[in-house]
Amino acid sequence: MGSDKNSKLSTRDTEGEFVYTLASDDAIKPEFIESCINVFLYNPGVGTVITHREEIDDDGNVYQTPSFYNKNCIIEGESQAAVYMMAGIAIPGQRMIRRTVLTTVGKYGRIFQVAGDWYDNFLYSLVGDVAYIKEPLCQYRVHRGNETNESELKLLGITEHYQLIHAFYDLADSFGYKKPKERYSEAVKKLGSMCLRYALKMYKNEYNEIAHKYLLLAPVYNSDITSDEKYCSLLAMKSLGKELLKQAINDFEEKYCLERTKSYAPPAEHWEIDESGCIIK
Repeated sequence: MGSDKNSKLSTRDTEGEFVYTLASDDAIKPEFIESCINVFLYNPGVGTVITHREEIDDDGNVYQTPSFYNKNCIIEGESQAAVYMMAGIAIPGQRMIRRTVLTTVGKYGRIFQVAGDWYDNFLYSLVGDVAYIKEPLCQYRVHRGNETNESELKLLGITEHYQLIHAFYDLADSFGYKKPKERYSEAVKKLGSMCLRYALKMYKNEYNEIAHKYLLLAPVYNSDITSDEKYCSLLAMKSLGKELLKQAINDFEEKYCLERTKSYAPPAEHWEIDESGCIIK
C-alpha cells in the first residue's frame, strides 16, 4: 500500500500522549526515547522532537553525516516551516510527535507516494514548535544495492516535490503564515539543483536516458541553471561511452559536491536547550 499510507494507518491505531514510528530495518540508540520525552515534558509548546541520525548499510557499517543544525535547540514553528520549504530534514524514524498535534492537524492530512513524511513535518510545524537534538540517536538503513528505486526511475520524487511546495504554500496561507510563502520561488528553483543530483545518480547506475530526462527537467524549475558549470558538465556526459562516462563521473565528483557537507545555524527564532531538554537561559 506504500510507506506513507502504511505509516498513517499505523499511527491511526496508536494510543498514548506521544507517537513514534520506527521502520522495521532501522534502529534507535538506548537514550532516544528518554531524550525526546524530556524535551516534551520541559517544553509544552513543542509539538515535534527531531534527532540527528546515522546511516547504516546492509552489513551494519555506520556512516556519519553532519547534523542539520549545529546545536540542540527549539525552533519557533513558523520559522521551521520556512526551513521545510527548502529541506525535509527528518524521516519518520528521527521524530517523535505529541498526540495533540496529530489531532489538531487531522483534517489536513494527505497521502503522497514518496514525500509524505516531508508533508507531515511541515504540517506539524504549523501547530507547534520543533525541537532538534544534534546527537545521532537513530540509525537509518540505506540499502546501497538498490540505489535506483522505481520512484526515481519514473521521476516521481522530483515531480511530487513540486506538488509538495504548492501544498506547503496553500497550508501556510490557510494558517496565516507568511515566512514559508516568502520562500516559494527559492524552493522551486532548488528543485533544479535536485535534478542535477538525480542525474548524477542515474549516470552512476548506467541509466543515461533517465539522467538526460532529469537534465531536461532542471531548467523547468530554474531557467538559470543552463549556464551552471555543473549542469553543462552533466549534460556533456550523455553521449559518452561507458569508460569515458566513468572517468567523467570521477572528475565531476572530485570537482563538485552536490550533497550537504555542513551543519547550519538554526533560524533566529530559536531557543538553545541543554542535554536534559531544558532551555538555556
